[in-house]
Amino acid sequence: MKYVTLLLIGALIAGCATGYNPSYVFKRVEVVNLAGGPLHDLTWNVIGSGKTMTCSEVEAKGICAEYFATHRYPKAGIELTWTHVDGERKTAIINPNVPAFFYTGLPLSIFIEIGPDATLRAYYDQDTPDGNRIFIRH
Repeated sequence: MKYVTLLLIGALIAGCATGYNPSYVFKRVEVVNLAGGPLHDLTWNVIGSGKTMTCSEVEAKGICAEYFATHRYPKAGIELTWTHVDGERKTAIINPNVPAFFYTGLPLSIFIEIGPDATLRAYYDQDTPDGNRIFIRH
């Protein structure tokens, strides 16, 4: 009995040490221009997925977006490059964590906002099995 108890304790410790590493899929990326003026040559790339898009001009409050068949979300980050309202070329990588309570069986939608000072904010959205939406802001 002593060995069985030690074996169970060892299995629990090993299980806790490995951590939770879910695999998500995604179906949409939208970059929203909240910079107060037009952005030029905006490109986003979901690193490690092969999904990329370029928009030559995104008007103020405009969107550079694409819907596609679901792809595995590698969680390696999203790289953005653009010419900001001030004329300066910007590059940034944003890699927010996906909340652990999102269901791995439903695709994510990724939203990124570009602010007036070139700051980036990311959101995840996911349809629920009953058709409602979960919206999390980071």
